[in-house]
Amino acid sequence: MKEDPFAIKVENVSKKFSRNLRRSLFLGTLDLAKSFVNLPPDTTKLRKSEFWSLRNVSFEVKKGEIFGIIGENGSGKSTLLRLIAGIFPPDDGRIVVNGNVGSLIAVGAGFHPHMTGRENIFLNGTILGMSRSEIKAKFDDIVKFADIGDFLDAPVSTYSSGMKVRLGFSIAIHRVPEVLLVDEVLAVGDISFKRKCMERMEDIRKKTSIIFISHDMRQVERICNRVMVIDKGKELYTGETLNAIDFYYKHTIAKEVQNIDPKLIVYESTGDIYNITLNITNEKGENTEIFKHKEKIVFEFNFESRSEYQNPILGLDIVSPEGITITSLKNVIFGHQRPSIKVGHNNFRVILEDNSLMPGTYRIAFKWRKQDNFSLVSATGGRFAIQSEPELVPFGGYFKVKYKWIQN
Repeated sequence: MKEDPFAIKVENVSKKFSRNLRRSLFLGTLDLAKSFVNLPPDTTKLRKSEFWSLRNVSFEVKKGEIFGIIGENGSGKSTLLRLIAGIFPPDDGRIVVNGNVGSLIAVGAGFHPHMTGRENIFLNGTILGMSRSEIKAKFDDIVKFADIGDFLDAPVSTYSSGMKVRLGFSIAIHRVPEVLLVDEVLAVGDISFKRKCMERMEDIRKKTSIIFISHDMRQVERICNRVMVIDKGKELYTGETLNAIDFYYKHTIAKEVQNIDPKLIVYESTGDIYNITLNITNEKGENTEIFKHKEKIVFEFNFESRSEYQNPILGLDIVSPEGITITSLKNVIFGHQRPSIKVGHNNFRVILEDNSLMPGTYRIAFKWRKQDNFSLVSATGGRFAIQSEPELVPFGGYFKVKYKWIQN
């Protein structure tokens, strides 16, 4: 008999839930009662208060493949993994899994808070299907990978969230199942631990097929062979990793731009600077929220001032989607006179000449100070987006820089 090359087959799978808890309990009881009298409930239609979490999703994962699933929060990614794990059944469609399944969906969820880390290794390992002898054989490796130090014999209730993730991931990853489901578990943890986890998943891919969910496109691009993009429970795109990420960027940026609020939020002010307006334009002076890579961006400020300020320090920060200040544009140029703020109307422009920003939606924050470094005004707002282009996706990070590889 020919071996099936696929580890997972998901065929037209749908799953619905109820928004109302009491209604959900009632419908569940009703469905159970029908099953007792051999009247299977019609799970293909929505009833009052129900909604589709997933709708007609299909894909296949080959053996030894790392398959990524990306999408915004609430798109149905975690629901899909719970269906594959068998935590609850689909309402329609079919799921076939060839091999034992390991789940990193809620890492550490099976820990007993009053038991020590050592005791929880045996408890959690047993829950995951490992024998006691297997746990003993892998115990030292689990502890070394988790790197929880002197806390091994301390109650898990004393652990930080990051320590729980490290221990839970370490236990699960040492089981080496044939199918591994990973749901955003690397969102918590320090950089060195994330690196170890990524390397470990790359090591076991010869024996294990992995479905990997993450909001970090750098992680997805690094380890996934193919990627599916889903939104509101429906599959939008499935294909090669870089093409899928490019599709995801274009889809999410288009949605985010529709919700951009141009208002500035002033969170610190002496009151001397007021009626601040910000226009973000292209080089032609046209107002826009979407720019191409390398296209000039102009930030124009109009405001009123009650006082005159000589040599003020004006700073404009560009902030990443994750809230990280990735560059700061200041008017401090040594050897040059800074323009003063005059009484009445003022106009300043900041021109981003070399726009090397990678695809994404960014916002700005600015802080203007007096010459003696005392604050005048601090504010945030003014989102803008850099549109995605396929050739940019492989670079990752926030900027594309010029470089070349040389072989001697």
